[in-house]
Amino acid sequence: MAQTAGKVVGIFGDNQDELNSQVFANQLQIRLSQTTPDKKCVILSASDEESYKIAFDFFSMEQVPDIFVTQDIEKARYLTQASYFGSSSDCPIIFALSDNIPPVIKGLYCFPMNYAQLGLEVAEALLIAEPHEYKNNNVSVANRSSYLYTATPAVMSDDKSQISLNLLTLPSPSTTALKKLLPHFYRQTGIKVNLAIHPYDEVYQILSQLHLHPYYDLLRIDMACFPWFAERILRPLDKIGDGLTDLLSHFSLPTQQKFGLVNDVAYAMPFDASAQLLFYRKDLFEDTILKRMYYEKTGNELTVPTTFEEYDNVTQFFTELHQAGQAHCPMGASTTLGSAGLIATEYLLRYYAKGGRLIGSDNIPRLAMPLAAEVLADYLHQLSITENINHKWWSGSVRQFEQGHLAMLISYMNLFNDVAHSDILPKIGFAPVPGGVPQLGGGVLGVSRYSRKSSYAELFYRWLYSPVVMDHLILLGGNSNHENFSHNQEISHRYPWMTLAYQEINQGIRESSVPNGKLFNLRQAEIIIGQGITNVINHIMTIEETIDYINQRLLIDTQGER
Repeated sequence: MAQTAGKVVGIFGDNQDELNSQVFANQLQIRLSQTTPDKKCVILSASDEESYKIAFDFFSMEQVPDIFVTQDIEKARYLTQASYFGSSSDCPIIFALSDNIPPVIKGLYCFPMNYAQLGLEVAEALLIAEPHEYKNNNVSVANRSSYLYTATPAVMSDDKSQISLNLLTLPSPSTTALKKLLPHFYRQTGIKVNLAIHPYDEVYQILSQLHLHPYYDLLRIDMACFPWFAERILRPLDKIGDGLTDLLSHFSLPTQQKFGLVNDVAYAMPFDASAQLLFYRKDLFEDTILKRMYYEKTGNELTVPTTFEEYDNVTQFFTELHQAGQAHCPMGASTTLGSAGLIATEYLLRYYAKGGRLIGSDNIPRLAMPLAAEVLADYLHQLSITENINHKWWSGSVRQFEQGHLAMLISYMNLFNDVAHSDILPKIGFAPVPGGVPQLGGGVLGVSRYSRKSSYAELFYRWLYSPVVMDHLILLGGNSNHENFSHNQEISHRYPWMTLAYQEINQGIRESSVPNGKLFNLRQAEIIIGQGITNVINHIMTIEETIDYINQRLLIDTQGER
């Protein structure tokens, strides 16, 4: 505002009787007098009811302000009306405090005010303060929504050839959200981003032979195989343009380590980092009739399960009551059987819940007996009480839950956010997964070592990982645990599980690397485990034979030297 041409600043605040309005106007005058002493301030105040009428008074003054500052977006709107009907000139520039999703209009500069963050941090400060400190306990809160929204002209490149970046990715809510935002990047930079969207298995095959596909610049890589590929096919972040490692500071240290670093070298940025959560039909768990029926059947309260024994009991209860087509009588839960990797993931969740680990203290990948056999027996049992879905991805299970056909769903948060835009949202409850050891999912975004567009890639990264674009990616159904999101009121309201998911990402597990320096191909390990379990389902092997088969293949087929 100090850099804007004009001598008279019109400050349009709330009723003068309100202390915050007085402080706002006074502090603004003080700061302006310090930075631009030649600017003169004119202050008008009004209640909400009188704001429309008072706005016209600015344009009746002998010297109409060249710049306006308003305490809320409504007063900015009234000024545009007053200018249109009460002035023969164009409306001057307006700076306005706003909510988290302000209008983007030329000549209007909106500064989002995060009152949810303010309330949270003040409450936390009061809780930790001693009673005698309340009187003089001043709390300073930095507004994290510090982006100034306004319409900007599109960038016109002098280069007549098309400047572009090619991004390899898979279909997901985050990909869909990114596609909707790419016109903004083009408008800002003149660079077009082409999305090459392929199924998971195809993406993996392309990454395995990336030298045959040098035309890809940006790569979305699943975090399960990120360490396997990083040193072979990615350019380190500090070698992209003038360096990008500073962007990682916007993520928690556990996220950086699991979604950015390999051998302490930053190779990628978290793209849609995720963890598993338990989602459930809150309306069913709170239904007094169902609660009574469950107690009479089991002798226990119908509560959100915290162990897989409880989870299977609740699943069986709902499945026995299931009536096709009746939303109040859904199946208990689902099992996805269309892919070996998905079968392994659902099995490993139960294995981790009972204290198992895929990589032991000797750094050798194996399933530990007799625990592995016990967990497999439990997994096989639950197949008879769940909806078995023969899909290659979890989208089928998510769709079943969204349509009201499941009472519970364990899902990666990055696959679930789209459900927030459906009618079932008010009925959704969420909790940590049974056993409390979620698996991590989602992916990272890296730059191919074969790309020759490093400077363009840097521009893309700095655009994508700016707080404002991250916020809008999430609001459109995408996913990120960028530090800024938890302070956005709209995001917290629309996706109430995001705060829990952020915590779960920090403590989740995905054994995609080995401490001894050897490469470990977790994706291949999951395929081996899933194929072994399929052999039991098809009665080809016994449980013991399957665990032995899996362990032999894990030892031979999943490790490599750096």
